[in-house]
Amino acid sequence: MKNLIKCGIILLFALLIFWAGYTVGQNKTVEGLSDEGDSITFYAQIKEINGNSMLVSGLKENDVNFRSEFYLYITSNTKLEWHFTDIALSDFVLGQNISVTFSGEVQETYPAQIKSVNKICLLDDTNPALDRVETSSAKTYYMNADELGKTEQSLPCLTLLDKENFVFSYDILNSYIPTGTYEIADGELVASDKEKSCQYVFDVVDKNTLKFRKEKSADVSLIRKDMEIEITDGALFEQKNSEEKR
Repeated sequence: MKNLIKCGIILLFALLIFWAGYTVGQNKTVEGLSDEGDSITFYAQIKEINGNSMLVSGLKENDVNFRSEFYLYITSNTKLEWHFTDIALSDFVLGQNISVTFSGEVQETYPAQIKSVNKICLLDDTNPALDRVETSSAKTYYMNADELGKTEQSLPCLTLLDKENFVFSYDILNSYIPTGTYEIADGELVASDKEKSCQYVFDVVDKNTLKFRKEKSADVSLIRKDMEIEITDGALFEQKNSEEKR
C-alpha cells in the first residue's frame, strides 16, 4: 500500500513538472524583452498573406532566434509603412522583404505566433503606391556593377518618378529610403531629401548616365557591408526605363 501511495505521489509530481514546462513553452517572452512596453525589430520575407495574418520567414541577418517562420497578426493598431508613408495591407505581396517591430510574447507553436505587432515596414525599393499612378515617365538609374554579377534588384538605384520627384535606394536593410524633389542645373542633379534635410548629388554625364559625388552627398553607409554593394565616389548610375526592363 505504501509503495502504491509513493508511486502516485511521484506520478503527480512528474505531471506537475510537465504542465509547468508546457505552459512556459506556449507563451515565452523573447530574451531581452520586458513586459514594460519594450519592442524588438527583425527582418523577414513574406511567404503567405491570409486575411489579417501574414506568414514570414526570418532573414539570415537576424539573431538566431528570428531566422525561422512566424505568423504575424495585423490589427488596427499595427502601423504599415513604406519610407514613413502609410500603406495598406493590400500593398504587400509575397516575396517582399519587411522589417517587423513587435512587443510582448512570442507564442511558441510552429510556426511561432506574434500577436502584438506594432509596425511592419516594407523594405523593397518600389513604393507600392506607384502602382496607382502613371509610371511611364519614370526613369531608373542603377549603379553599374556588372563585374560583381549582381542583379538590378540588389543594386543601389535612383528613380526619377517625374520631372521633380525622386526615390533613392542604396541599402535594402535600411527601413528609411530617401525621397523628395530634385533639380538639374549646371551639369548636376541635386536630389533633396526633405525628411532628413540632406541631399545627394550626381554629375550628369549624359542623358543615360549619372556619376555619384560622394563628397557633396549625405552619408550612404550600409548596415551590412558584407551583404550589399557600397556606393563609392564617382560610381556610375545608368538609366533603365520601363521598356528596357521588359
